[in-house]
Amino acid sequence: LFTEALKESGGAIGAVKQAVAVPEAGRTRCYDAVKELLDLLKGSNKSLLIEKADLIPEDREEMRLLIEHLAKALRDIFCFKQSAKAPLLFFDHDEQAEEYAYSFSDDNLLKMLRLCLETLDKAEMNLNVKVARLGFLEALWEPLKGY
Repeated sequence: LFTEALKESGGAIGAVKQAVAVPEAGRTRCYDAVKELLDLLKGSNKSLLIEKADLIPEDREEMRLLIEHLAKALRDIFCFKQSAKAPLLFFDHDEQAEEYAYSFSDDNLLKMLRLCLETLDKAEMNLNVKVARLGFLEALWEPLKGY
């Protein structure tokens, strides 16, 4: 738990303390939701992805946290594909990133990562979270399948 918190915080002690204070169940739930989103995105069923909109929390802070973790996962996958020996931010082992590496093109990974970052910026503003959830999923799907 401490190692994971240290990795996520970039070494900032205050952030480590805050991360360790978050209940483990919440962290596991977020990790599981990101993995399920990635599995749905590598699939071919947009309807199933939209049906799973509840993977993205309606609470603004929880949504922000999930999207941050998704961005870290996308970054890990991209780095794995580039054979970069960068430290992993989301996954614990290279094999976990490899599981998704061949499902997404480099261009699509970068588009999805950019979308995550843009959505995080919008989350700082007064956006309607319920509407943003579906728009975010639609936008994630678009570069992958084009419809």
